[in-house]
Amino acid sequence: MFTTVWYYIGWVILMAASKVLIRKNVVAYALVPKGPKILVANHPTVSDPFILLTTIRDRMSVLIWEPMFTVPLFGRYLKMSGHTPIVTGEGYKGFNTALQHLKRGTSVLVFIEGGVSPDKGGYGNPRTGAVRLAYHSGVPIVPIGLGVREKNIRHVGFPVKGKKVREKWYLHGKYAITIGKHFRINGDPNNRSKVREVTQNVMEQVVQLAHESAARIHA
Repeated sequence: MFTTVWYYIGWVILMAASKVLIRKNVVAYALVPKGPKILVANHPTVSDPFILLTTIRDRMSVLIWEPMFTVPLFGRYLKMSGHTPIVTGEGYKGFNTALQHLKRGTSVLVFIEGGVSPDKGGYGNPRTGAVRLAYHSGVPIVPIGLGVREKNIRHVGFPVKGKKVREKWYLHGKYAITIGKHFRINGDPNNRSKVREVTQNVMEQVVQLAHESAARIHA
């Protein structure tokens, strides 16, 4: 109950801020399914999870790099809102937490690149976590492609575990979201080659949707 209250307090604040600062351009090829699901997106900026939280209204837990939970005030909000920390070298802990969220009926947002997209452009290598979660939970995957304007990205520094980290934030302007058709996957989660193959297929869908978003935002 306590976590739910903090989640929706944060949601209201994010919704108010996004309406003022972000001009969302959203295209969906199908209705987002009800119930728990795995939302899989590319990750151009640190702002992405918060913009998506106000676009897809379902309660969701976002998989986020664990050091972000140590940022003063911001990290406390992440923890109290029920988001999922991913610890480098201990990804199984975040995986198990995300799986429990899905089993309890809460959707999960996964950035398939594992981190923010490279500064030089393009995309990071896809991670298998989202596909493995889908195998183990049986819930559908919803691919999402995000597009931003480079001129609106700001590199902002903030303290993380005693060090200053600079990340890409999207604080204002037009922001495009393309939501693909959801699908389910079946099979053996221990078949690593198949998991990698399906992960690559999901990545290709996300990239295609991201290209569509980029085309709209620069039109």
